[in-house]
Amino acid sequence: MDIDKIVLALRSYHYDVMSEKEVMEELEGITPLDLYLADIELLDGGLKEGELHDIIKLYPKLVKDQAREMLKLLDEDHPVRTMIIEHERIHGFLFKLEELSDKMEYGSFSGVEEKFEAIVHNLDEAEKHFKREEITIFSRLERLEGGLVGRLRSLSEEHTQIRDLFHELRSSSTEYKENYKEIADDLRKLVYLLRFHSFIENDMLYPVAAKKIDDWDQVKKESESLGYCDFVKVP
Repeated sequence: MDIDKIVLALRSYHYDVMSEKEVMEELEGITPLDLYLADIELLDGGLKEGELHDIIKLYPKLVKDQAREMLKLLDEDHPVRTMIIEHERIHGFLFKLEELSDKMEYGSFSGVEEKFEAIVHNLDEAEKHFKREEITIFSRLERLEGGLVGRLRSLSEEHTQIRDLFHELRSSSTEYKENYKEIADDLRKLVYLLRFHSFIENDMLYPVAAKKIDDWDQVKKESESLGYCDFVKVP
């Protein structure tokens, strides 16, 4: 699909010229790679990341089916499949984070310490996922794209934001009763960021990586060396 056509439709939606229904009809059949390239054009063409949030909400709707069909073709032990499974486990933790956030917001601490310890452990394990992505996927796409551009740059920046929130949560975990309001706020921020981040990777970045990267045997060796999250059984 013509990238300029995609950019025009998404800009029109952003400025309320086109409705969501009209954009979905106009861009029917768009591929994850098309969307990835259009997203780079939007980011590098003047729209700031914060201005793109309304557009980005359309991304999973536009390419979800195509992305899932593409990923079905991957072998069971493909590194991208492993990352998607890790995302699914992380999503399970997000529901627990939301429950904990709601509980702490109202100053209820029953069972909080045990839950907090388990969540901090899982977040520490999730760091292996982020590091593996950066070294095996981001770095290769960066070389292919000639730099850390567009959505790849944004996802890398989100990793930094996620790590900062991890650090804040770890630092405040021993004094959660005194810091419960700040912790509840950090938990909500983390839930939103992780959920949004993983949708973009699953539905856009991973299909693009699967298409562009050609040394997956080497990626798998590097992944094994870097280590996997202990909450996922790797084939």
